[in-house]
Amino acid sequence: ALGVFIQPLEQEFGWKRAEIAAGMTISSIFAVFTGPFVGLVVDRVGPRRIGMFGVVAGCLSLAAFSLVGPSILMWWALWLPAALAGAFLKPTVWATAVSSLFDAGRGLALALMLSGTALCSTLTPIVGTYFVATLGWRQAYLALAGFWAVLVIPIVWLFLTSAKDRN
Repeated sequence: ALGVFIQPLEQEFGWKRAEIAAGMTISSIFAVFTGPFVGLVVDRVGPRRIGMFGVVAGCLSLAAFSLVGPSILMWWALWLPAALAGAFLKPTVWATAVSSLFDAGRGLALALMLSGTALCSTLTPIVGTYFVATLGWRQAYLALAGFWAVLVIPIVWLFLTSAKDRN
């Protein structure tokens, strides 16, 4: 949903579009280094704990963007916890759970699981645009965090499990 927030951030702080978008670059670089670590942790403790942590941390880090001040360095610094939370929300976590529970129909189960990422990627800009237009960009970050928390935390809490979690 970063694209939804670029114009309001440019207007309020006078930052350049490239400076704002650099946050995503920070997150992408961070993901390269955290991916293997997250895979090891998922293997050790199971996807349920990692997924729950990732969802809560993701919602909190999204809400934290509402606190940004005029310093571009603060903006970039807020991308570090967001990147860490994002590492625990990668498909690796969900695919581990799904793969451990399905023998027959595993391909379909993985396809359905991965379509959730596409659905979230489709919904977030739409919902974000609505929130920015009605609430302003700061409150939109809080509303998006709340929206995803209310929607996803109960689902993960109730339904995310794996063979490792059942042992």
